[in-house]
Amino acid sequence: MLEINGNLDNPSNGLSNYNVFFNTIINVYSYYLKYFGQDLLAGPELYVDNATRDSGYTPVCTPIFKKYVIIKLAITSVDEPDKIIFQFSHELMHYVYFEKYGLEKVKADDKEESICTAASLCMISELYPLELNRYIEILRRESNNGYREGISVAEKVGYTFANLICLI
Repeated sequence: MLEINGNLDNPSNGLSNYNVFFNTIINVYSYYLKYFGQDLLAGPELYVDNATRDSGYTPVCTPIFKKYVIIKLAITSVDEPDKIIFQFSHELMHYVYFEKYGLEKVKADDKEESICTAASLCMISELYPLELNRYIEILRRESNNGYREGISVAEKVGYTFANLICLI
C-alpha cells in the first residue's frame, strides 16, 4: 500500500506543485510495480512525505516500528518532476531492499547506494533523457562513493531498469 501525505496539498504549508508531486510519485511507483510486481511491493505500508524545516537528513527511507516505511523527500514548490523522480526512485529502491531483506537489514552500504542511485539514473534516462547528463555531473561531485558509483552501475546496465533489478 502506498499513501502520500495529503497535508502536502495544504495551501499554507504544503507544496504549490502538489499535483505534479502526486502524479510523479504515482508514475514512478507504477514503473516499479511493472518491474517488481505487486507481491514485492505489497509488504510494509509505504508512506511518502516531504521535508519540512528541521526534518533532518532528506531524502531518506526509514522503517518505523518494524511495521511500515516512510520515504521523506526534499522537494520545493519550484522543483520540476525530474528532481522528484530522481529522489523518489532512489528511495523507493531502498524500500525494495527492505522488502527483500527485511526491515531489520543492515544499514545501506555503498553497493546498495550505488544500485539505488543507478535506479534514479535509469528512471531519468527513461522519462527525462535530456536531464541525464545534468544528474551525472551532480553525482560526480558527490562525496559519497556509493552515489558516485551509481553512474558506473547505470552505464553497466545500459540505463535499463530491467537489467538493473537483476543486481539486487
